[in-house]
Amino acid sequence: MTHYIQIERWWESVSSAYLLVSLPCSGLNSGKAAPQEPFIEKFRAHACWHSSCSWTSRFHNLQLMIQPYVYFCLLKPWLLVFALLLAFYGWQGQPSGD
Repeated sequence: MTHYIQIERWWESVSSAYLLVSLPCSGLNSGKAAPQEPFIEKFRAHACWHSSCSWTSRFHNLQLMIQPYVYFCLLKPWLLVFALLLAFYGWQGQPSGD
């Protein structure tokens, strides 16, 4: 049995991801090239940035741009744990063995 709704959702996800990755490429944009934003130039200074305009390079660069946010989301619960420990024990350091 074919589940058309699931297939349609899957293709919407694939198309949206492709559009998200493809739009920033100047080769796909018609008309004049838009001026580069200053924050994009900071991203281009990254050692792992790919300057080619293939979809794999654009996808890799998109991953580089969202990587700090993903790492922050992974660390945020641990920051809360350490903040609670610091508030509980104060600035004395290690808990006493008593």
